[in-house]
Amino acid sequence: MSDQKEGHGHHAITREAVRQFFASGRATGDPPRIDGMTELQYFHALDAAQRDQDVVTPGTGEGVPTYGTSVPAAWDGDAQRQHGMADPKHDGAYNLDADRGYVESELAIAHEGGGRAQEMHHLGAATHALEDSYSEAHAFRGPSADSGDPNAPVESFNVWDPTPHRVAGEWHGKGLSEEQGTHDERFDSVPVAGNPGLEQNFDGPVPLVHGSDRAAAAATAEMLETYHDHRSGSMAEAVAANHQTVGQFYRGPEGGPAVNRNEGDPAWIAERDRRLREHEAEEAAIGVGADGEPNQSPAPSAAPGPNASYDPAQTSAQ
Repeated sequence: MSDQKEGHGHHAITREAVRQFFASGRATGDPPRIDGMTELQYFHALDAAQRDQDVVTPGTGEGVPTYGTSVPAAWDGDAQRQHGMADPKHDGAYNLDADRGYVESELAIAHEGGGRAQEMHHLGAATHALEDSYSEAHAFRGPSADSGDPNAPVESFNVWDPTPHRVAGEWHGKGLSEEQGTHDERFDSVPVAGNPGLEQNFDGPVPLVHGSDRAAAAATAEMLETYHDHRSGSMAEAVAANHQTVGQFYRGPEGGPAVNRNEGDPAWIAERDRRLREHEAEEAAIGVGADGEPNQSPAPSAAPGPNASYDPAQTSAQ
């Protein structure tokens, strides 16, 4: 659930993904178009579709509210795959396969046709879920994600609990704190250097500050390229190609990633804080805050170091 603030969040990641997609040589004509859409038109269509995944919808009529297309993990574990998170009732290997499978399924449904609106709806769902999997609120990937590597392995998944609850005497939950289970909302910020508008064609990359956000954009662009290349082919060919591409983005350690169930676990807290310091260092180095505005805060006193005490395999058993 990377934020949906205009000019930031999913909007910025999707904008950079579409820029890379159009820069890949697949666009033709003057102005260049893909599926009849210019770069900005394609961005608007895909961005609107991915935004639908985070639109807050009414309750079910049984007193149970929903949050976008997802609900708290304890209420509906299956829905977590739509946002790159974990069903806490299952282990990391199951969740890795489920999250990957959801993205591939949405691409397959898009391939079936049914009109442009229907196709973009499912492409948007796949885009949203894939981008979310690179937010450290949702999953912890390997260190190469900090350098923009879309193939950085998933080390562990986080669990979303936005309902009011107490941890060590403090209230946690949506609107009460940044901590919502092991989903920490601070990771969902997507700062963009210089705060440029996205309503333009970029000569160079959209200046995403965090390496993990650049990794998300690169993965999304590669997914779109594969989908486009096999759009007119058979379903079997498209499914195989999409599986090969998307599978690169959902790899974990032997035995699968961990599932971080316990937000009070000291080792998980230390690892979360280390990763937050890395983000703060990235923002301080480029001179912007989480809102994309000039950052007047001092840089961290020391560069974050590795947290040797954090063992995802142990954390998953909490």
